[in-house]
Amino acid sequence: PLAAAAAAGAAVGPDATGHALLNDEHGRRANFVSDDEAGYLDRLSKKHGDNYRAMFRDIKLNNMQHTEAHLRARIERLQRYRAAKAAEEAAAAGSGGGGDDRAKRSRWARGPT
Repeated sequence: PLAAAAAAGAAVGPDATGHALLNDEHGRRANFVSDDEAGYLDRLSKKHGDNYRAMFRDIKLNNMQHTEAHLRARIERLQRYRAAKAAEEAAAAGSGGGGDDRAKRSRWARGPT
């Protein structure tokens, strides 16, 4: 899949954030979903499963009033993004390049030594 995407003109390799997720022709991460939107979609999915009609009709959780088609597309995009991110992390862990990232974290995040 990555070779086909690279042949189609999409950039493959690390982006500005260091992630090697597939980038589109404009340098944006493909299938990117913000943390806020992921939380919004997770709440809808947790309550309604894959019933997009119920998500559409839930005016309390779907306060942005997205349509069934839009919710379906965004949830599918979120699933693709998470799958790509998990595959990337598994590849990094399997290659032995992960290493100890404690030096990258602030001393406040590490806690007492």
